[in-house]
Formats: sequence, structure tokens, C-alpha cells
Amino acid sequence: MLRRRKSSGKGIGSRHRRVPWFSLGVFFLLFVCGLFPGLIAPVDPLKANFAALNVPPLSTAGGQFYLFGSDHLGRDVLSRIIHGASIALYVSLVAVLFSSVIGTTLGLLAGYFGGWIDQAVMRVADTWIALPTVSFAIFLTALREPDATNIIIVMVLVFWTRYARIVRGEVLSLRERDFIKLAVTAGASPGRILFVHLLPNVINSVIVLATLLIGNVILSEATLSFLGLGVPAPNPAWGAMLADGRNGLMSNRWWATIFPGLAIVLVVGASNVTGDWLRRRLDPNLKNL
Repeated sequence: MLRRRKSSGKGIGSRHRRVPWFSLGVFFLLFVCGLFPGLIAPVDPLKANFAALNVPPLSTAGGQFYLFGSDHLGRDVLSRIIHGASIALYVSLVAVLFSSVIGTTLGLLAGYFGGWIDQAVMRVADTWIALPTVSFAIFLTALREPDATNIIIVMVLVFWTRYARIVRGEVLSLRERDFIKLAVTAGASPGRILFVHLLPNVINSVIVLATLLIGNVILSEATLSFLGLGVPAPNPAWGAMLADGRNGLMSNRWWATIFPGLAIVLVVGASNVTGDWLRRRLDPNLKNL
């Protein structure tokens, strides 16, 4: 009985430590397609072929083979998905980078100094979080001309609060530790304490949250593009592709919607799975389970 319990616990731990190769593979494919779309895509994603309108997958028409079919303008769906990965990667990485820098910095300041700084940062963060994310993003996007830069600004304004709250909570605990008190006693400046002693101890949480938010940003960008408030046409954003192909669902032209939707599902799912795996690997309270 004792041996069985021991082996069972080991099995649970091994499952927690198992590398999510499929999710990492999806991320790798996203990065390759996002960085080198011109080398991978079979044709120009904006090129219309009126001799091959709404061609189903695995078909040849107008002198071209369509692996994922074509849309209502004869554009290659596969090429548009590959170039759409470039848009999704650019928006998500830049938005996550700036939101992490802003949120982490404000979280460090609020957690360490407390007082009015903490109150000001947390009240703004609470107000931002209380607003529905998609509705707030739609409101901000509608105020400006839709393009990739404005989408990034909107995503930063929406997601910086998550970093600020998590980092602030960890700093509140860390600032009471002996190594911080010793640094203060030794005359270390606040800047050195924040970025030399505190930041390395919260960076794991920042990395995990950044991995999780990549999927959230891509999903939010796709939602805005679907509503016509994202990257403007004719750029092949995944959300815009869903909007363009939705009318074809009633006519059994499913491929123009299913394939870009599947790309969104795979990337968002890979982001969640990889983020959860990193959390278990980087959290000292969980990685030994």
C-alpha cells in the first residue's frame, strides 16, 4: 500500500512537469509564420483570383492549388492565415512588452512605497479592471482611426493593470523580508532595492503572466478586427477573415471561417497551456509537486 501511494504521487508530479510539446510547437509555428510570412506563404495574400472564387480546400482552380481553399475574392486562405500570424505576433508581443514594463514598474512602486502612490495606482487599476475588457477596448478603438498602432495602445491600456496588481502583491510580501531590510540598513537607494533586489524576485510571475496574455491579446485583437475596429482591410487579420467568411457558412463555404478560427483557438489554447506549465516550473511552491 505504501509503495502504491508513493508511485501515484510520482505520477502526479511527472504530469505536472511534463513539457507541453504540442503547445510549444504551436508557438514555434506562430513565430516562424509571423517572422517569415513572405517565405512561407504560397502566394500574395492580397492577390485576388476571380477565376477561383470560393474554391474548397485541396482544389485547383485558375492555375493555382488551394490547400485551405479560397475566399469570396479568390484569395488564398492559407496565405492569408500565414500573413495574419505576422499581424497577431506583432500586436501581441509589442502590447505585452509595453504593458509588462508599465504594469511591473507601477506595481513595484506601489508595493514598496505604499501610501498615496499605492492608493493612486491601485484605484486606477481597480477602475480599469471594473470595466468590461472588450467593451472598453471597443470604446477606445472607436475614438481613433483603426490600425495596428492604435490596437497596441488599446491593449496596453487594458492589460497593464494585471501586472501592476500581481507585482504589487508580491512586493508587499517581499519588502518585509530580511534581505530587503538589510539592504535598507546598508544604505541602498530605493532604485537599487526596486530593480536589483525586488525585480528579480517577481520576474518569474511577470514571465508567466506575459505568456498567458499573449493569447488574450490575440483574442482581443481578433474580436476588434471581427467588429471592424481592428487592423483595417485588406490586411489579413484573423478576426477580419472570420467576418469576411461568416456569410459563406450558410452556403456551406465553411473553410473561409473554420481555418482562421482554428488558428485563433490553437494559439490561445497554447498560450494558456504554456503559461500554466511555466507557472508550475517557475513557482517554487509548485515545481516540486
